[in-house]
Amino acid sequence: MLTYLDHHASTPCDPAVVAAMAPWWTENAANPSSRLHRPSLEAAAAVAIARARVAEALAMASEAVIFTSGATEANNLALRGVAEAALERGDPRRGLVTLATEHRAVLEPMAWLQRHGFPLTVLPVQADGLIDLQRLAGALAPGTLLLSVMAANNEIGVLQPLEAIGALCRERGVLFHCDAAQAVGHVPLAMGELGIDLLSLSGHKLYGPKGIGALLRRPGVELAPQQLGGGQEGDCGAAPCRSP
Repeated sequence: MLTYLDHHASTPCDPAVVAAMAPWWTENAANPSSRLHRPSLEAAAAVAIARARVAEALAMASEAVIFTSGATEANNLALRGVAEAALERGDPRRGLVTLATEHRAVLEPMAWLQRHGFPLTVLPVQADGLIDLQRLAGALAPGTLLLSVMAANNEIGVLQPLEAIGALCRERGVLFHCDAAQAVGHVPLAMGELGIDLLSLSGHKLYGPKGIGALLRRPGVELAPQQLGGGQEGDCGAAPCRSP
């Protein structure tokens, strides 16, 4: 029998999760956005409960949770959403900072933004995989808009000093995005205490189903929608993306 050891890539869906989801695939399959009849209202209530549970795990209010298809979509919404919202409101800051060891779901949106007028600084890590906080402090210039650093590395598992990073960002007025796909459900993460403004997660990394994730957003952080034509998730599928 094959032994599966690649849980960094994906975990099996827990049987309890499958059982909890089963009714919503079949007899309770109404659209939670419809709100025109009881089945849709029941589906909307189930979504609200799920949203509250995700928020509780990160010590946030339920309004902070934007459901996505996974961490890749959440990362793109966070990074491109912040940058485009800054353009729309006339914010002069353009600088972006990240680490060379980030996932491609962060590095590629950052590179796209660089090609579209947002200067990008990609910092190396030290021999132990950790960020050099002194070097980071030097990179967070007055024109820096956003920093993105993952919580736990998807290849070597190193845990970055999020609280110290968050403190540097708060001192300089820089937004802090954290790809926490490898950390949520495995290590304690309280966004407010850590100074994280935006946090991405993916269900299949913590015994949930594939195809579901979330972006958690601190109140006051503006995002430009990355998918147009839908009104779901606080209008993050259609302009404008409202901030709680």
